[in-house]
Amino acid sequence: MPYNKISSAPSSPCEFGSFYNSIGETIKCDCPLPFSHTAAERSVSIDVGRTDITLGAATYYRLTLGVNISGFSGTTAVELCQNGVGSGIYLPVVAFGGSSLNLILPSAPRTVLQFVVRGGSLTLAPGGVNAYASLSAYES
Repeated sequence: MPYNKISSAPSSPCEFGSFYNSIGETIKCDCPLPFSHTAAERSVSIDVGRTDITLGAATYYRLTLGVNISGFSGTTAVELCQNGVGSGIYLPVVAFGGSSLNLILPSAPRTVLQFVVRGGSLTLAPGGVNAYASLSAYES
């Protein structure tokens, strides 16, 4: 039976943004996670307040979100919000240490994302990367 190659090597992302925080701080309920640093960006940007991430023109992104916490209160989770509206997609915070989520995110062009703490507060672990968001879109 002949071998049919389906695709070539993976392509490079056409749009991307990677943002992280390295400041140990407490984030109160209903407040967005801040990202103090930009690792790389192309057509995905972050605002001057370091909490709103604006997507480019692609309609699907791979999203990776993670937190490393040293404390939390109540039943705490981080909710993905799109254009100021909760999406119902949560990263639950159930223990000290790291937690992450990965998903394919459909979006309209120029959608603004925030990652908002819900249900309680959380304290980002001091030193090193303690919160990150990475988004990438590939040409079809």
